[in-house]
Amino acid sequence: MSRAPHHLHPANLWQVKQSLHRHLLDQLDFDAALSLMTASPSPSAASLAPTAAAGCARCPPGAATKSVKQTFLGLRGHLRVCWPGVIVEAHLAPANIADQAIAPDLLDL
Repeated sequence: MSRAPHHLHPANLWQVKQSLHRHLLDQLDFDAALSLMTASPSPSAASLAPTAAAGCARCPPGAATKSVKQTFLGLRGHLRVCWPGVIVEAHLAPANIADQAIAPDLLDL
C-alpha cells in the first residue's frame, strides 16, 4: 500500500499552495503600494429554502406547508489586487463580517 507523502496530504495542501504562491510572487514585478480590495459573495442557502407564504413549486401536493426559516449567511471571498493586476492576498470570511473589518488584515494596514 502506497501513501502520499506527508506534505501532499490534503490537510497540508494549503501550505504547499501558499508556499508556491509566495514563490511566484517573488518572481513578479508589482507595486504593493497601489492595491485595491474586492469581494464577492457566495450564493445564500436561505434563498433556496421554500417558504409557506410563497408556496413551494417543488413540493408535491399535500406536502406540509409549515416550514422552518433557516438562515445561512454564506461566505465572501476577498482579494487584494496590486498593480498591474496581480492577486497578492485572498481570504474567505463569513458573509456577515463587514468588508471594513477584513480590510486591515488583507491590506496589511
